[in-house]
Amino acid sequence: GANLTLPGPADDILARREIPIGLYRTEFLYLSHGSFPNEEEQFQYYSKIAEKFAPSEVVIRTFDLGYDKRVENDCWEQENNPALGWRGIRPMLEMTKVFKTQIRAILRASTHGNLKIMLPMITDLSEWERARRLISQAKFSLRKDNVEFDKEIKTGIMIEVPSAAMSADVFASRVDFMSIGTNDLTQYTLATDRQNARVAKLYNPLHPAVLRLVRMTVDACKKNQIPVSVCGELAGDLLAIPLFIGMGVDLLSMTPSRIVDVCRLIKRIDSQLVRHLVSTVTAAPSAKAVTEYLKDFRVALEKKNR
Repeated sequence: GANLTLPGPADDILARREIPIGLYRTEFLYLSHGSFPNEEEQFQYYSKIAEKFAPSEVVIRTFDLGYDKRVENDCWEQENNPALGWRGIRPMLEMTKVFKTQIRAILRASTHGNLKIMLPMITDLSEWERARRLISQAKFSLRKDNVEFDKEIKTGIMIEVPSAAMSADVFASRVDFMSIGTNDLTQYTLATDRQNARVAKLYNPLHPAVLRLVRMTVDACKKNQIPVSVCGELAGDLLAIPLFIGMGVDLLSMTPSRIVDVCRLIKRIDSQLVRHLVSTVTAAPSAKAVTEYLKDFRVALEKKNR
């Protein structure tokens, strides 16, 4: 699958080849305008996306502002530590009018039958429950106005913080799907700001602690029979692909430029064989050891396929 931000030249190729969109970022609608678009503007935008990629699914992430997506708005105050501040779902649960406007627009565009809603930066069950109530209110208002929408539209969450991964079994019985954002999950697990060059060498998504949280999430989803994807940069890392297949990840969503190489690699991987790799790698004592295991596997795979 592909991660997308704005319409671009790759869209026609992705649509023609029916590549699913595992993450469509919507916050750039705000960043490009300097304000939140109204419902009709958003509806037109999401409708074009849904129509463009149909019948492939498109996972639309609600506004994920704050931290690295800086907002020039009176609502956003200067924060000493924005990575741990007002970002993701948090502002949307307080700016309920903005949130419900976006949800109404997505729902109206969902008549194409291929849209899903994804909520970012969920850290606690109460956030999911509050967001779900607001989504229910948006649905009720559309019914009241006799506006059509997909009654079966799926709603899921991103797993980006350790608390969410460690509570994955709780969430898995309530949400329709999960998507693991390995960029932030790595940052918060290792207490390493991914935008801080001074600690860049400590930021490593192949750290066994991160991989154990990923595996915990995948296992919870499998147990509850809901889809699970990975949409961080690690999803396109050729070293990590065998590990994700071994865990049972359903969808890997990445920068479009990486899709061809990833598909070529996946065709060469024995899904039964890589299941044994998971326990070995997640039990490794360090990121260095994980990398060595995965490199050894890659070498063995290349020899086998010669």
